[in-house]
Amino acid sequence: MLLLVALLTASPAHEARALECAPLAGGAAPDIGAIVHRRGLLWRITAPDGAESTLLGTMHVADPRVNAVRDAARPRFDAADTFVMEVILDGETIAALQRAMFYAGDANLRETLGEALFERAAAAMRAYGLGPEIVARMKPWAVFLTLSQPAGQSGAALDLALMLDAQAAGKSVIGLETVAEQIGLFETLEEHEQIAFLREMACHHEVFQAEIEDMVERYAARDLAGLTELSLRHVAAHNQAFVDALLWQRNERMLERLVPVIDAGDAFIAVGALHLPGTRGLLQSLERDGYTVEMIY
Repeated sequence: MLLLVALLTASPAHEARALECAPLAGGAAPDIGAIVHRRGLLWRITAPDGAESTLLGTMHVADPRVNAVRDAARPRFDAADTFVMEVILDGETIAALQRAMFYAGDANLRETLGEALFERAAAAMRAYGLGPEIVARMKPWAVFLTLSQPAGQSGAALDLALMLDAQAAGKSVIGLETVAEQIGLFETLEEHEQIAFLREMACHHEVFQAEIEDMVERYAARDLAGLTELSLRHVAAHNQAFVDALLWQRNERMLERLVPVIDAGDAFIAVGALHLPGTRGLLQSLERDGYTVEMIY
């Protein structure tokens, strides 16, 4: 959800040698259907045969206001035998992500972006502890993805904190996706699309950092509808295909892989909160398939 606000404002461009900072466009959120479940982060999911599991909408940041949901979720988490997350964040996964973020050959981001855009992006990356010599080896999508995160955050993001708790408790840990599937969302973007996304982020980094704060506040207030509307309000026609891949197609894949886990019961499932609402979200999809969905928190 953090990267959607920035990602979906970018207009495709085939030439990025000169830095052009167009004003950020506002707009209405796309029609994702009625958000029936407008409030809540923690949900009881009951299978037709009565087996129960828990579904938590997370936010992928290390912020005390976000991590506070762990207290509300603790009884359900402790009772679960299995912990399920989007992708298992182990050393192998992190190493694979890091490898994918850097050019393998002689390509240089400074040459790809042009001097003006590279300097703007590199200046913003200093807040993440990355100097221009490292940034020059990174792919456009990787710099964009880094800049979409809160600068200067410390500690474990909610998903990682829950995974570590689950491992310490001896629970079975399952990933709904592979790191290759997640990386593939960005690797399949044309280079000019990656550059367009990065240009918007580099030009308006301070604005997007402020909007992360707004998202955290809505998350802490358990305002699922407001969080969704804020995250998707900049979606334009040229972004629809990527939104479909980033959210809705992944929801279908997650749902297919979740069904046997939920049918077995006693699972605690944690996925990004934007995967929950709307007609193509997990909550209403589960209800259509005969599962009972009840808000706990």
